[in-house]
Amino acid sequence: MPRYWVSLGAENPDATKKEEKFEKELEGLSNHVSGEYCSQYSYVTEDLEEAKEVAKKAVAIYKKYGFEHMTDSIIITRQPECPNCGKLGRFSDVYCPQCGTKLTPDEEIDLE
Repeated sequence: MPRYWVSLGAENPDATKKEEKFEKELEGLSNHVSGEYCSQYSYVTEDLEEAKEVAKKAVAIYKKYGFEHMTDSIIITRQPECPNCGKLGRFSDVYCPQCGTKLTPDEEIDLE
């Protein structure tokens, strides 16, 4: 089953009060928790329509805080997947870690 990653934007440690509120809202959309520090907010789902809905909400947050010029940082990417066994690969993988078949490459999805 495909997995879609929505890149919502990067955390800014030097944020102003306005930017801190903006980042809190983005963080509220984020569901990706990493075992290590990650400066990127992201949302992960197996449902493309859900990914698009989260991206639209992120665009609305950007506009609400006057950051329209930064909405191009919101990206939906389909994770590489094995056409043979269905295992998901890492974005840097070319071949399936389970069966060795060439993975379908990651794909950027249009927000609309």
